Amino acid sequence: MVINFYMALLVDRSNRKKGPSVFAFNTFFYLKLCSGGYSAVKRWSKGVDLFTKDIIFVPVHLSSPWTLGVIDVRKKSVRHYDSLGQNGAEICQVLLKFLQEESLEKRKVELDCSEWTLCTMEPHEIPQQKKGSD
Repeated sequence: MVINFYMALLVDRSNRKKGPSVFAFNTFFYLKLCSGGYSAVKRWSKGVDLFTKDIIFVPVHLSSPWTLGVIDVRKKSVRHYDSLGQNGAEICQVLLKFLQEESLEKRKVELDCSEWTLCTMEPHEIPQQKKGSD
């Protein structure tokens, strides 16, 4: 609940101030995407052209702790942030596949994945925590 609220604050702030245009999925999105595929979540962006946004936040909770997927449409990158330093390469792949399907479904344009960079952030690049709870 707290994470969904914070994501809503980020989106609201981007709508009110000059700066990057932001879209944020809620905390249920990633698990639903993994369990049901694109067809299970394609309506979650109804009325929104994700490719006109600068940044898309995807909160991820597979175990402990929460992690974050960040799709930077401007830079054509998908990054994964984990404060325990776990590898998020698979999460990045899932999110890129979602973007491919979203592009085909909503824009009728095939996304060229070779133009996109996938990156799981290394422990020395982001703040780390030593335990699985805050």
